[in-house]
Amino acid sequence: VSAQQIEEMEFRNQRITDILLVLAEMAGTSIVPDETVEGSASYYFSDTDFQTALELFLTTYKYYFWKENNIYYVSKIKAEYNEERNLLNVDADEVDITLLVRSVSKQMGKTILYDSLPRTKLTVHIKEAAPEEVLEIIIRRFPDYQLESEDSFFYIKRQEQQVQTAGQQKPVDQDAIWREGDNYFIKAGKSRFFELITTLFRLENKEYALLRSE
Repeated sequence: VSAQQIEEMEFRNQRITDILLVLAEMAGTSIVPDETVEGSASYYFSDTDFQTALELFLTTYKYYFWKENNIYYVSKIKAEYNEERNLLNVDADEVDITLLVRSVSKQMGKTILYDSLPRTKLTVHIKEAAPEEVLEIIIRRFPDYQLESEDSFFYIKRQEQQVQTAGQQKPVDQDAIWREGDNYFIKAGKSRFFELITTLFRLENKEYALLRSE
């Protein structure tokens, strides 16, 4: 199949999956794109052999391919796992985090459980890293997620955010209010206004009355 010649042809703003289908039909082989293959492309193919044409086209649009049992598989993710050394190579360009995690799980043959992940696309190029390190890199930008590791699976867990209500703000820190000369400075986040005022007047040894209008 690799010696099969591809005729000169041009595509303008055509779906990438459709272009791959035409290449497969001309070469008499099968090309299987995964769910990361999307969008449209414009491309000119010169007279060349099939594998060269396929590789140049996919490289232009940052896709990868591999061949198994005379079938070509195409993806935006290239993940390789060395079981003996327990190391991963992962390359991906602008790929949804969930799809990236699924690909790593499939390559390792190990379950990765995860809570709802951010709808964000990542670009990663990781060489010879342990699975735990790969997953830590993937979720590094999101501090509300943490990785838990067990013998038979990984779990990407989202931490519950504690929402503070009006009656649950954190108390004023002792260093939140300080005096320099005749001026006072306040630096406090999510603190109760009543506590700030009380602390301020206490430092000045004064009393105050809070007037509220109905």
